[in-house]
Order: sequence, then structure tokens, then C-alpha cells
Amino acid sequence: MSKKTTLLATVFCCTLFAACTPEPIQNENTGDTSSLAFTAQWLPGNTKGGPVIGITLRAGHKKENCDGSCSQRKEAHKDCQGSGQECSQVGSLELHPMFPKAIHSTTPSHYTAYCLYPEDISDEETFAMPDRSLYIVSDGQWLNIPQQTLHRDPETHCFIINNITFTGQALYSNQ
Repeated sequence: MSKKTTLLATVFCCTLFAACTPEPIQNENTGDTSSLAFTAQWLPGNTKGGPVIGITLRAGHKKENCDGSCSQRKEAHKDCQGSGQECSQVGSLELHPMFPKAIHSTTPSHYTAYCLYPEDISDEETFAMPDRSLYIVSDGQWLNIPQQTLHRDPETHCFIINNITFTGQALYSNQ
């Protein structure tokens, strides 16, 4: 299967997954039921090594509402980045290190993830990732990504995401 076909299949699966969830998922911390825009799903068939999870999230705000979270400088607004829910992003992440029992551990382990493809999440050179909690319907866990500026791996040009945790409750309100 070609890289482009795999990417399209991943995007389709993430979109289908979000569209087919039978009822809204309520964030226990905030009571928010818009969590369908913040989901994750384990994906089969990774040839690169670690387990892969497809993610769907919303981020970004309009220029007139810029709070500086999208850029180092408030006057340098970047669309679809930082706090807010203006844009939808999708991607596939390969997790490292990954031990199956760690996902259900009572003590959160921190993981690093690498996007599988340079097109995942954003076409920009960096990405202002806001705090996000993504619900994994298949196992009832939350994948939590803390706020950070994502940078690309120099060899693969894919984003690197640090300090991912899995918990029984959402850590972030996804605002």
C-alpha cells in the first residue's frame, strides 16, 4: 500500500470513527459533550515499530481573538494553531516507548509520539499544540497531550509530540 493510500485510509478511518460514535462523550471534568471533535483510535498495521493511534482534534482561533497561544509573538497570528476550536486536525502517531500494561497503569507514564507522515496535524514547520485530551472509545481511556510547540524530526520531517499520558479521566478542557 502506498504512503498516500495509507494516509487517505487513516484519515477516512478517523473521520468514520468520529462520525459513527453513537452518543456524545461527556468530559467528566467539564461536563462538555463536544468531545466527538477530540477522539483517538488505535490503528492496525504499523510497519515502523510502535503502536499507532489515529487522532482527531480541533485547535486554533480567529485573528481577532488571538491570545498569543498560536505564535511566539501576538502580532504574528497563525491560523489553526494554539487555543480554540476553529480548525480540525488529524494525524497518526507512533508511540514510544509503549508497553501495553502502562496504558492502564494507575501511575501515568509519559510517552513520545512521532507522526507517521509529514502531512499529519499541520503543513507548517512548527505547530502550537494546545492542551488536548482525546477520548479512546475502544478502551475508555483518555490520551492527554500537554501544550507545547511541535517541531519536526530532521530526518523524517514528521512532528514529535512529548509527554503524552493515558488516564481514566480527561486532564484538559480542550478550549
